[in-house]
This record gives sequence, structure tokens and C-alpha cells, in this order.
Amino acid sequence: MLAAVRAKAEVLPPQIAGDLIQSMVQSEAFAGWFAAPRGVWPLARITTEDAAALGARTTIADLSAETARKQALVHGDLTAADYAMAQTVVDHATRRIQDTPQSLIYLLIEPGSQGHVLVVKATRSGEGLFVTSFRRLSRDAARRDRELNRLLGKALP
Repeated sequence: MLAAVRAKAEVLPPQIAGDLIQSMVQSEAFAGWFAAPRGVWPLARITTEDAAALGARTTIADLSAETARKQALVHGDLTAADYAMAQTVVDHATRRIQDTPQSLIYLLIEPGSQGHVLVVKATRSGEGLFVTSFRRLSRDAARRDRELNRLLGKALP
């Protein structure tokens, strides 16, 4: 089923593809997958321009089971429901930082809220695109500012 959704999302207009993926991430099926991840789950659709900048031949970024498990350990405060924000972070990113030729950091910084960070990385072959990190920014202004400065300093020249 996921392979069919992914294939369909690749050919749909960008907004519709993003909405389709976001609705799948908001589903009970994703919550079940997230509780016991296996394989990959399509998490967000990036723009064709962003994909090209990464050397990717796909616009669909998957969350791997390995990354989902790592995220649960490192960012255990995030629930399956929080991942529905992934597409919003991509679509409304305040900043996009290309920190390596194959990875892009999306920052969504909203006044009065925590904000989010989502990192997408292309495989060397360009065939795959993966979300390697997703997290909230700190509510503490000083900690958030330090994290933002660290991320902004990663931009390629």
C-alpha cells in the first residue's frame, strides 16, 4: 500500500502530493507503524528545486524504521501525531539550509511557538531521499537561539 501511495505522490501536483502524504501520516496506520517501525514511510514531499539541489531524482522523503527508532530514543517526547508537522515544516520553512551537497535543513520558526527542525538527506545514488532528523526547537529562548545559530552556521558557502 505504501509503495502505491509513494508512486502516486511522485506524479501528483506538489500541493496534492503533500496533502496526501500528510493525511497518511495523520492516520492510525502511521501510528501503528511508528509504534513498531518496519521498512520506510513516506513523510514529506519536497520541491523539485530542493530535490535537484540535493542531486535527488525523487521528491518524496521517507522516514526509515532505523531513523524512527533513533528518533524515539533521542526525541522521545515526539509522538506519531507530531510527525504530521513534517510537511508543514517543509512547505512553510522560515529557512532552508543546505549543510552538505546531499542534505538540507528545514527550519520553521514561528513567533510565540517552539518551531521545528527537519533534516532531509539524499542517497549518494540520488534514488532515495530520507528524513534523518525531526525535532522541536527548545521553548527556552536562549537555548533556541543557540540552536538556531548552530544550524545557520552549517550553511554551505
